[in-house]
Amino acid sequence: MNKQTLEQTITDKIIEQMETCGADWTRPFNTIDGLPQNIISGEVYRGGNYLLAIMFADCHLLGTYKQWKSIGANVRKGEKGLPMMKYGTFVKEDASSKDGKSQGQYFNSFSVFTANQVDNLPEWFVDTVETRPDLTTAIKNADEFVANTKAVIKNGPPCYIPSKDQIQMPIRADFKDTDTSSATSHYYSTLLHELTHWTGNAIRLDRKGGKRFGDPAYAFEELVAELGAAFLCNRLGIDTSPRVDHAKYLSNWLQALKNDQSLILDAAKYAQKAVDYVLELQPQQLEVAA
Repeated sequence: MNKQTLEQTITDKIIEQMETCGADWTRPFNTIDGLPQNIISGEVYRGGNYLLAIMFADCHLLGTYKQWKSIGANVRKGEKGLPMMKYGTFVKEDASSKDGKSQGQYFNSFSVFTANQVDNLPEWFVDTVETRPDLTTAIKNADEFVANTKAVIKNGPPCYIPSKDQIQMPIRADFKDTDTSSATSHYYSTLLHELTHWTGNAIRLDRKGGKRFGDPAYAFEELVAELGAAFLCNRLGIDTSPRVDHAKYLSNWLQALKNDQSLILDAAKYAQKAVDYVLELQPQQLEVAA
């Protein structure tokens, strides 16, 4: 599968979910029970692959057909893999360059299967599976995680004010349980959304976020912040909940996705950079909290 075909396949799946779920399209995020990671390398998937895993996988342990086979497990007949992608660079000969070399780029697509799609898992593998922290621990970790960034947070309607480099958040008691989400989920999803905006300041990652609602750059930055919040909630073991104002961006995102098949993957890339930035501000023991 080439890059354009894979991007279109992924975008079509996300558009379908947006149109089916409406403003709740991020609620299926983080239904998996830990950080999406490869069963052989242990590496956590990143960017677009991370997004695909938390949206469509039913377990955080993923591997290719050959990788599962290498540990004695068997992918069940008829199971469908989750498409993923790998980008990279390589050095190639180039007579036109001064040193006779230049950097090329490559793209590969591959499919992964979750632990719930295989049989004959060895006991040693099952015994090494880590579980997510309980809610009390997750909340403690999330509070420490945000505090370690040294972001300035004041009381007020939820937003990030670039001119003051300041996050505003209502008090916790203002967040209420709903039929579909807990007050805790609402609070941390909102806080981590604003923290993602905070990373885009010119003194940090310098993202160009647009000036007003309806501006494509503004809507794109909101999408980056939503994905950043989802990535961080998953990492911290807290369920994701869409912001109250999520719905007003939905039609903009849908139209933009239909016009640009690479948009969601670009947003995931920037969201990953935001996550990497705040992770670098953490002590070692909080880098992976789920």
